[in-house]
Amino acid sequence: MIICTKLFFLLFFSLIILWANPSYSQDVDTLAPYWGLISGPTAPDVRVLKIDRNNTLYIGTWGGGIYRSFNNGQTWTEINFGLTNLFINAIEFDSTGVIYAGTNGGGLFRSSNNGLSWTAVNTGLTNLYVKTIAFKGNTHIFIGTKGGGVFRSTNSGVNWTESNTGIWFWDITALFVTSEGDVIAGTNGGGIYRTSDNGLTWRSSNGGINSKNITCFGISQLGEIFCGTLGGGLNFSVNAGVSWSEYKKNNYFRNVTALTFPITSDPIVGTDDRGIFR
Repeated sequence: MIICTKLFFLLFFSLIILWANPSYSQDVDTLAPYWGLISGPTAPDVRVLKIDRNNTLYIGTWGGGIYRSFNNGQTWTEINFGLTNLFINAIEFDSTGVIYAGTNGGGLFRSSNNGLSWTAVNTGLTNLYVKTIAFKGNTHIFIGTKGGGVFRSTNSGVNWTESNTGIWFWDITALFVTSEGDVIAGTNGGGIYRTSDNGLTWRSSNGGINSKNITCFGISQLGEIFCGTLGGGLNFSVNAGVSWSEYKKNNYFRNVTALTFPITSDPIVGTDDRGIFR
């Protein structure tokens, strides 16, 4: 999601400070004196920030491709060999450490060598605007596209099949796999859809939700699923996404564009115009 990624970049480094200094977490305002610009690549429009299981940082940029850092962002290396599209919407890792990158017009790319080289994996993919990626098991992958809905692969991206039966809004903004194995898809305008049969069919799952413009999903330490919306603030589900309720209703911010959970159970959210809240 384009509008939320710069907030992710700032949010990650603020959380490092929170974990290292628990006393700073008492009030959001106390974060302000500790923000600082870190050295970054020459392409500053950061859209995605991810950390692999070895604590290596990867950032996806808009027009500059992907960069990697082994030292918590002190230095960065461009890793674009094989990428034919440098506008990055999504980066995810499967359970074996293989990296997948979704691009805005070039489809999906895969790297099995920590980003040293990339290979397009687009066979059967009829929409190349990949916005979000989710894994179910070792080989089953779901991707959400802008205007093409959901595609799924059962062989690690070798082949893709359209998976939109029951989905009426095909701008997919977020995907999430529940602990029960269901997949939920957030859309721009149609709310949330849910599948219990690996994407063969989908059904609406909007009970109680107060906005159908979904931006992101996250899960709390207690197992509750949260979703950020445009216009409806933060919603949560205690039954794996079957129904939803508004979280801490307020009128100060309504557009949640980024969502993460620190060690405590309370979410931290990024907004499109109000900053970061906890």
